[in-house]
Amino acid sequence: MAKPKTIDLTLNVDLLREAQEFFIKGKKGTYLDLRAIELENKQYNDFMIVVKVPKDKYEQGVKGAIVGYGKDWSLHNGGGGSAPQGQTNNTKVESEDLPF
Repeated sequence: MAKPKTIDLTLNVDLLREAQEFFIKGKKGTYLDLRAIELENKQYNDFMIVVKVPKDKYEQGVKGAIVGYGKDWSLHNGGGGSAPQGQTNNTKVESEDLPF
């Protein structure tokens, strides 16, 4: 079975808080619709993540804030579908190694 396609997203939570007017109250929680827009220049990221604003607001010229970016790893490592080996954000730092 082939690995599923993986797209990593990085969101700026501070900007999400600023978009609270677009939060949607549902039966099981509060939601925020986001949209991934493919970038032409894929040097650093493949997608930008924006807040999806309601159609009427969009037609009035309101643009959703850019709240993050995404990378489709299948485009960068031969279609493997997952992040390259050795690249992880879970770096453990020992307190003895800190300069203070």
